[in-house]
Amino acid sequence: FSYADLYDYYLVRGYAVVEAAGIGTYGSEGFELCSTKLERDSHKAVVEWLTGDRRAFTDAVSNIEIKADWCNGSIAMTGVSYGGTIPFEVAVTGVKGLKTIIPFAGIASWYDYTNSQGIALLLSANYTEILAAYNSG
Repeated sequence: FSYADLYDYYLVRGYAVVEAAGIGTYGSEGFELCSTKLERDSHKAVVEWLTGDRRAFTDAVSNIEIKADWCNGSIAMTGVSYGGTIPFEVAVTGVKGLKTIIPFAGIASWYDYTNSQGIALLLSANYTEILAAYNSG
């Protein structure tokens, strides 16, 4: 699977593609906050920016605002594996403008993902911390 193939699928059909990193990932600032409300809200903020309900800036210091005036306010989210989990997290907030999600192999339930009939499937109770370290690397 290649993200380029996924982007091409949408781009040739007239959709714009926005790639957004969460807190602590892909060179962004802060700590990886895997499966927390802060991580969810950072992605929700991108949807709010795209719909015109949140201000955004070109960088952290220049104070130059950037608008998504090219966006019609109808947003879809997609992703693969852990990136496929983020659309589930944002969708449950009911954020305006998020019309659909297309998650690939995302985690829809952390409980079901880490337990089987109440028994932990993993050796570490701190699995989200392990996943956070992996995602931030």
